[in-house]
Amino acid sequence: MLNYSLNKEDEKKFIKCIKESGNELDIVFADGSVFKGVKACDENIEKVNAVQEEQAKKGLSNYKVFKNRERGSKLGMIIGGGAGLGASIVAAANFASSVSPVLIPIGIGVVTVLGAIPAFCKFVKNRRILGELDKISYRNEHMSDLANYRGYPNSLAGMSNNKRKYFEKSEKPFSLVNVDKYDIEDLSRIVGNIEKEESFGFSYCKK
Repeated sequence: MLNYSLNKEDEKKFIKCIKESGNELDIVFADGSVFKGVKACDENIEKVNAVQEEQAKKGLSNYKVFKNRERGSKLGMIIGGGAGLGASIVAAANFASSVSPVLIPIGIGVVTVLGAIPAFCKFVKNRRILGELDKISYRNEHMSDLANYRGYPNSLAGMSNNKRKYFEKSEKPFSLVNVDKYDIEDLSRIVGNIEKEESFGFSYCKK
């Protein structure tokens, strides 16, 4: 799970993920701290999942905040690139007599790119958060269908072997503890396959 917390204080208790190591779990928090040696049992995993469900609710309620941040960082890339371009032109004018003319455009390009990098990093971060929140929102909206996917023989049609194995073997494939193991395309494919099966009403051979 990505970090949806809006401040440093919230990061202290924001659980990003769990990492299994034998009979133990490492609980990774958004502030960088890690709780080690937690017993790997259904009870503890469910506790983490419950916390992440609440985090997701808060993240979805703050969707507009991340959308505004994405727009702001996009504007920052433009402004940062423009500021870098202006600074590099001034520098080029000052050193034009001592620097090869071939190197001046290269220098301008480098400074322009460097000026936009911080805003670009923020843009990517917020774009990823929005993408994950969209996935969770889609999961929530279609959970009644997704929860019954095993009752449809072709619900996993068109998936890669690895994804198919994951959905076939996982006890709770749509839990937020496993949010990094599926994407919105997987969810929409399952929902689409279920709708297709229902529309045709085929009968299937017993296995």
